[in-house]
Amino acid sequence: MKKFILLAATLSSVVVFSQLGVNTTSPNATLDVQAKNATGTTSTPEGLLVPRVDRQKAQSMTGVGISTLIYVNSVATGTQTGTAVNIDTVGYYYYNGTVWTKFNSSGGVNIYNADGTLAGNRIVTQGVNTLAFTGTAANAFSVDGTTLSVNAASHTLGVGTVTPQKTLHVNGSLQLTNELNIGGNATTTGSSGTSGQVLVSKGAGAAPSWANLSTTSGSISSANYVQGTTALTITQGTVADVPGATITLTVPTGATQTFLFNILGYAVRSITANNSGTQGVFTLLQNGTKISSAYTSTSSTGNLSNLPAPVTFLKSTTLSAGTYIFKIQYASWFGDQIVNFVPSAYLGYNGDTEAMLTKMQVLVYNN
Repeated sequence: MKKFILLAATLSSVVVFSQLGVNTTSPNATLDVQAKNATGTTSTPEGLLVPRVDRQKAQSMTGVGISTLIYVNSVATGTQTGTAVNIDTVGYYYYNGTVWTKFNSSGGVNIYNADGTLAGNRIVTQGVNTLAFTGTAANAFSVDGTTLSVNAASHTLGVGTVTPQKTLHVNGSLQLTNELNIGGNATTTGSSGTSGQVLVSKGAGAAPSWANLSTTSGSISSANYVQGTTALTITQGTVADVPGATITLTVPTGATQTFLFNILGYAVRSITANNSGTQGVFTLLQNGTKISSAYTSTSSTGNLSNLPAPVTFLKSTTLSAGTYIFKIQYASWFGDQIVNFVPSAYLGYNGDTEAMLTKMQVLVYNN
């Protein structure tokens, strides 16, 4: 009798008010269920229990109305196919007219199970939170095909390629608008070098390094030149340093350099009263030791007398780190002779005091 009276009261409420309230006489919706004790410390359970079924039952139901709500309490039965294609775990599902859909799922379609298209620009505000991707595929993450490709299998990044060969592989042009740092490690900054320095390869498996152009292998470290100063008479059978034709050069620590010498010399007979010829040798010394030499002589012909034969000779030597003194000496074999001679008495002399000076040019190359 009590059940009949309750049913009659319920139907009367639905008909009169078109709304049903539980624990309230003023329902605010078609069905308004309020807690009997919304506050306090009572232990009596409150809430709404929806039908609990396993996946097999959900998959088997037909004629299900849109928005029907269930709680799947087991996925040990049934299969993830048909209307149960989205039922892969225990939880709340509602029927969208085609399949059972998880709560908080956009129609059952999301980036985890289907492709899609953005309806407009989107911004992800991370704040202090991180966003990480993990993967093991060769092209685990990509943008527009080959524009950007992250190879999670080899831990490499490709720009313009999906098969990067190194940690960073740029298949195309590269523009830098700030410094380039070389060296360092995962936690320290490498060197940006100093103005004017160039990158020098250290070979496979090693980082290049910044170096001054003057110390780069294959480049000219320096170009050096000296010439004779004052005239000196060297008597027959003696040897003397040519005044002014001395230079000191240093090979830096840890380096080797090649020195290329180009030497020009004149030796004029000191007595012009006769037409006898002379002869002798210019010698290049390195720290007092001969490393090269060249023969010269004077002669007379026709109305011209005391004509020196200019001598030019070349020498190349490779040296390790250290300081070296290079000088030119002259040895008079026959006749007294003058080096660094100024031919002011020569017919037609135009005042050129450098014409017969001894000259030495040294080009230093980095190895």
